[in-house]
Amino acid sequence: MYYITDFGAKAGNEICTKQIQKAIDECFLAGGGEVVIPCGNFLTGGLRIRSNVTLHLMEGAILTGSTDPEDYCAYLDDKIEPVNPEDLEKVVDTSISQSRSVKPYSRWNNAIVRAINAKNVAIIGEKMQPYPGKTAMMNWVKKNTEDRTA
Repeated sequence: MYYITDFGAKAGNEICTKQIQKAIDECFLAGGGEVVIPCGNFLTGGLRIRSNVTLHLMEGAILTGSTDPEDYCAYLDDKIEPVNPEDLEKVVDTSISQSRSVKPYSRWNNAIVRAINAKNVAIIGEKMQPYPGKTAMMNWVKKNTEDRTA
């Protein structure tokens, strides 16, 4: 078993995406197993679950998603199982309008846990706290886009 706290993750307001991802990666590289998230509220961006890995949220464990969309893009720089750049532009369902959201690897398709070409994965336990919502995303968009009304 791989406890995220052994990799430096701490409950609270400090983001611990890298520490949790390190536990997942070590588990995967060892052939698989269980990554344990103990009781507490752990702030994270996007995590990439890998083949043969189970995320086990113990009683009282909560994964809370960061409000910063940039915290969900680390999988683009993955060194263990790199994402093929050509896949970033693929559209999975051509019957849907050609917007960013139909591209499976778009930064607009964010999730706390993402599986890419992974098999035999599981998330077990109590609960996950969803992304804090539209207000946080709209604040980020306003802050990071130029005024297009001119």
